[in-house]
Amino acid sequence: MSAHKDVDRVLEDWLAKGPNRLPDRAVNRITKGIQQTPQRRHAWLPVREDMNRFVIALGSAAVIVVAAALALALLVNSANPNVGGLNSPTPTAPAPSAAAAAPSPVVFTSRVYPYSITLPVGWVATAASAMWDGTTAPIFDDPVVDAFGPPGDVGAFVSVAPTTSSLASWVADGVATNARLHAADSGCSNFQTPDSVESVTIGGQPGTLVGFKNCFFVNMAFAVVNGHGYRFAFRDPMAMNSPTITTMLGSVVFR
Repeated sequence: MSAHKDVDRVLEDWLAKGPNRLPDRAVNRITKGIQQTPQRRHAWLPVREDMNRFVIALGSAAVIVVAAALALALLVNSANPNVGGLNSPTPTAPAPSAAAAAPSPVVFTSRVYPYSITLPVGWVATAASAMWDGTTAPIFDDPVVDAFGPPGDVGAFVSVAPTTSSLASWVADGVATNARLHAADSGCSNFQTPDSVESVTIGGQPGTLVGFKNCFFVNMAFAVVNGHGYRFAFRDPMAMNSPTITTMLGSVVFR
């Protein structure tokens, strides 16, 4: 009996702060059911007041057991996310970095002459700092030319001067002037007579492309547009009439 009293006392202390009543109807049914089952009757069966507390204690104990089980499950899953079917989210692979944008050709707009031109990828420009008067044959290091090429080198250069000449006259004068001024230092054996002469289109306008073999200037292209004579020179090691030359001449925009 002392053991039963101890249980009653513990339950009473535990329930002191919570609700300790069930409806009389529920208590009567529970009591009647227990009394009709002799093998489960005991001398320490609590009275109605104790019965209320006893039933609540059993219910509360069940709740505590369930809560403890849930807490244990959460604890185990936090230690091992793959236990109990609670799989951790599959890590998402970082998005591949965007491929580096391919370099684009650069459009060069002259500071002193009325034209622009698209340069091959990787080429840089050195802008002219003075205007050409049209009476000389300037080369790549002259301040009157716009020079272009890979870093540390020159592949092409342009000079422009006012003129009233026709295209044919502009070409003939350009070839003669270049031969007169540069024949001695160019190493060309046949500088005055071009190895090739062909009609081309320069920026949508008629032009002439003159080629020399074994000459410092492999190609020179001439055009006359809006009262200006244009001289485009292309240096070795470009071959005569190369696709690079054709592409550059086709990209010219006259202003």
